Amino acid sequence: MNFLKKMNKKRNEKKLLDKYFDSEYYASNYLNSGTSGKDALQHFLDIGWKIGNDPAKWFSLKDYVALYPDVKEAGLNPFVHYLTKGMDEGRMVSKMANKILNNSDEESSVNEVDLEALIEKLPKKLQEDITLVQESAYWDAKYYARINEDLKDSGLNPLLHFCQFGWREGRNPSAVFDIKYYKANSPIKNQENKNPLVEFMEFGLEGDFVPNEFGYLPMERPIAPSEDEWHAIQKSRSIEDENTIDVIIPVYRGFDETLRCIYAVFAAKSDVPYNLIVIDDCSPEPELSEKLHELSEKGLFTLLVNEENLGFVKTVNRGMMLHKHDVVLLNSDTHVYDYWIDRLLDHAERLPNVATVTPFSNNATICSYPHTLLNNSYEIELSGSELNDLMYESNKATSVDVPTGVGFCFYISRKALDEVGYFDEEAFAKGYGEENDFCVRSKLQGYRNLFALDIYVKHYGEVSFANDAKEMQDSGLKALIKKHPDYLSHVHHYIQEDPAKISRLKVDIARVKRNFSKVCVFVSHSWGGGIEKNIQDMTALLEAQDIGVIILRINGSATENVFFDVLNDGFSIANRVLLHAAADRDEIVELLTVIDPALVHIHSLFTLRESLRKSIIDLLISTKYPVFYTAHDFSFKCPHAQFVPDDFTYCGEPEIGGCHSCLKKNPPMNGWVDITDYHDTYKRLLDHCQGIYAPSANTKSKVDAFLGNDKTEVREHFEEYQNYQKTRIRRSKSKRVAFIGAIGSHKGKHFIDSLTTYADFAKKAINFQLIGYIGGTKISANNFVETGEYKSEEECVEHLRRYNPDYIFFPSIWPETYNYTLSIAFKMNIPPIVFDIGAPAERVRKANFGHVLPVEWMHSPEKVVNFLMASETARLSMLEHRALLRDLANQSSHDLMHDYYGIERS
Repeated sequence: MNFLKKMNKKRNEKKLLDKYFDSEYYASNYLNSGTSGKDALQHFLDIGWKIGNDPAKWFSLKDYVALYPDVKEAGLNPFVHYLTKGMDEGRMVSKMANKILNNSDEESSVNEVDLEALIEKLPKKLQEDITLVQESAYWDAKYYARINEDLKDSGLNPLLHFCQFGWREGRNPSAVFDIKYYKANSPIKNQENKNPLVEFMEFGLEGDFVPNEFGYLPMERPIAPSEDEWHAIQKSRSIEDENTIDVIIPVYRGFDETLRCIYAVFAAKSDVPYNLIVIDDCSPEPELSEKLHELSEKGLFTLLVNEENLGFVKTVNRGMMLHKHDVVLLNSDTHVYDYWIDRLLDHAERLPNVATVTPFSNNATICSYPHTLLNNSYEIELSGSELNDLMYESNKATSVDVPTGVGFCFYISRKALDEVGYFDEEAFAKGYGEENDFCVRSKLQGYRNLFALDIYVKHYGEVSFANDAKEMQDSGLKALIKKHPDYLSHVHHYIQEDPAKISRLKVDIARVKRNFSKVCVFVSHSWGGGIEKNIQDMTALLEAQDIGVIILRINGSATENVFFDVLNDGFSIANRVLLHAAADRDEIVELLTVIDPALVHIHSLFTLRESLRKSIIDLLISTKYPVFYTAHDFSFKCPHAQFVPDDFTYCGEPEIGGCHSCLKKNPPMNGWVDITDYHDTYKRLLDHCQGIYAPSANTKSKVDAFLGNDKTEVREHFEEYQNYQKTRIRRSKSKRVAFIGAIGSHKGKHFIDSLTTYADFAKKAINFQLIGYIGGTKISANNFVETGEYKSEEECVEHLRRYNPDYIFFPSIWPETYNYTLSIAFKMNIPPIVFDIGAPAERVRKANFGHVLPVEWMHSPEKVVNFLMASETARLSMLEHRALLRDLANQSSHDLMHDYYGIERS
C-alpha cells in the first residue's frame, strides 16, 4: 500500500514538472544548445536546483527560499515543493503574484501557466480575504509598500504579503487602519487567528468604528461633476483686466479628478479676476479630451491642445507664455476652495520681490498638513472647505520663506518670470524638479519663495503620471542636484528649523477647540501613573459636558521643554512641537491665546528644571485665565515630591533647616534648588490660584500648613466603582498576601523585601504575590512571585481572582495623596492593609474596611508577619459591600465646571 502511494506521488510530481518546467529556458541559460527537454529536466533535478538554476523564467529559487525558509531548512527542492505542496498551501512566488493580483504585463512569458488555475489553488478562505481586503477603502498598497521597506527587493505583491503574513506581524494595511489600536478598542471580541481588516469588514464596522486613534478616515476620491453642476457655474473672467491672473491646468489623464478640479475653480468664491487655461497634453483618455472640448466650446475656459505629448514642463511653459499675467500652475488632481486665489495674490503683493507662493495641502512635502513631509492620504473630521477656512482664521496673512515651492498649486509673479525665465525644458523634460529649479534661480536673483499658511488646497497626488511617478521623481532630483549641488542642504536646513510648525499646531488646536463649547488646559508631566488617570477621568467627564481638554505636557524628566497634547477621543495634535519653557514663551502665550481656555488646571510641574518651572509659573500667573492646582504629591514643598530623598526612608517632613541639609546630601532630579526660593515660587503660584484641591484631608492639612491658611479644598478623585465578582474566602491556615502595581522604594519595595525574607527565614506559611513589577533589584525570597506589568485594571482583577489572596497590602512609606490601586481592594471586597500614614490610612478608616498598621511597623517585618498569621480574614457582606461602593461612587461630582471648579454655567 505504501509502495502504491509512493508511485502515485512520483507520477503526480512528474506530471507537474512536465507541465511547468521550462526546458527551453533552462537549456538556453544553463546548458549547451541542443540539449533535450528530458535531459534539461533531469539536470535540474540532479544538480541544477542545488546550484541555484531557476526552472523557469517566472520562478526564482532564491526568492522562494527567502520567503519560505522552512523549505531551505528541510533541504527540499524549492520548485518541486511549490508544485506538490506550496500551491495547495497558498504559497506563491513573487513575480507570479504580481501577475496574478495586479494583471501586470511583467513576466509575460509565463503563458504556460494557467493563472486562473493557480488562483483557484489558493485556499478558498485566503482568496476571500484577498478580495475583501482589496475592495476595502482601508487597504492602501502604496502605503504598505512604502512603510515596509523590507519588501522592496522581494518583489512580493503587498496585498498578498499583508493577507498571508503582514497582519500577523502587526503591519498596518493603511494609514487609517491601526491594527494595535483596533485590537485594543474594537467593539467586538477579536478572533485571534483572524485578519483584523477582514474581521472589520465582515462585521460591518465601517462607518460605526474608526480603527485609529486620530479619527482619520479613508480619502474619498473625486467624482466628475453632474450636468446640473456644470450648468450652474459661471463663465471664466475676462482676460482684458491688467490684474487678471492666469490659472493654468495641464491635463494628461484622470477624468473624474480633472473635471472636479476645473469645477472647483469656478465654484470657489473670489474677488480676483482670473482666466482659466486648460491644456490637454495629448491625453490617452478620449472621454476626457471630448469633455474638455465640450466645456471650452461653452466658453467656460480657454482650451489648448497639444498635438503630441509635450510633457509637463513644455506644456506649462506654453500656458505661461500665452499672456503677460501672473500665473498659478494648478495640478489637475487638486481641489481649491473659497478665496484661494485672492489669498495667494495677497501674499504675493504683501511683501517685496515675491517670486512664488505655495499654500498648505494634505500632500505637498514641506507644505503638507497635518503631518509635514508626508502624504496625508486620509480624511480628517473637517471637509477641505472647512479646513481652508480654519487655516485662514488661525494664520491670516502669515507666511514663511521656503527654499522651494511645491508645484501642485504654484503662484508665480510675472515679474519673476520675465527676469528669471521659464521652466527648464531641457533639464526636466516630463516633469518633477522644474519648479524647485525655478525657485532656486529666483532666489539667486534676489526673489523670495513664500509658503502661505492661511490657504488649504487638497491634492490627491500623481494622477497624471500614475505608475511612472517614482522613476520621474528620481530623474528630476538628479537633474536638480546637477544644476544646484547645494539644493538639498538648504532643504534639510529648512526641515530642521521648520518655521511653519507653530502655524500647523495652531490649526491642530483650532480643530480641537471648534468641536467643544469650551476648552480647559491641564498642565502635567508625561510619566503616567495616578496623575494621568485622574486627568483621563476628568477629561471624560468634561467631554460629556461638551468641554474639551488640551494638555500642556512636560516632555520627560529634568527637562526644559513642553508640548501640547490632547486626550479627547477622535482628536489629535499631530504637531507635538517641543517648546522651550523660557525661550519660546511668546509662542506658548500665543497658543494659549488661540485656545482661550475657560480655566488652567495645574496637575504637576514636577519634572521641569527649576528655572524653567519658574518661567511656566510666571507665564500662567500673567494670563487672564483662572488657575487651579491639585496637590497630587508634595512637590510644592519638597523638591523630591514624596518626602523620600535617599530612595529608602520617609524624611518625616522636617523644618526648613532639615530641608537645606537634605538637598545638600541628596540633590533632586531636576537640579539643585535653594529651598527658600523654591517655597516662595510655589507660594506665589498657590496664592494666585482660584482653587487649590487635595484628594484627601491628610493632604489638605499639609497644603494648609505650608500656606498658613485654610484655602485648600478636599476633592476626592473620580472613580467608577464596579462591583467585581468577589473571590471566595479561603479556609486554610496558610495565608496569601497580594501587592499591586509598580513598586519602587517609595511604594515599599525595601519593606516587601524584608517582609518576604523574614517570613521565608521564619518558615511562616505565608505566600506573597506582586500583581505588577519591582523596579530595580528583584526580590529573591522563595515565597514571593512577581507576575509582571498588567495592561489594565481588568487584567489585574483577573490575576487577583486566580490568586485569591486573604489581603492586599499597600506598604507605601510616604503619605500618599490618594492611591488608585487601593480602590481595587474595595471593589473586590478583599481586605486592604496599609500603614498609618497618608491618604490610604484615611480611606481605609473612612470605608471601615481593612486594617491600618502602626507606621513604626514598616521597620519591624516580624510584627507584620505575626499580625498576618494571627488575624482572620473578614470581608463585607453583600449588602455591606454594595453600600460601600455606593458611598464611594457618591463622592464623585459629574458637573465639574459648576460643582468642582465653582464656575457658573454660561
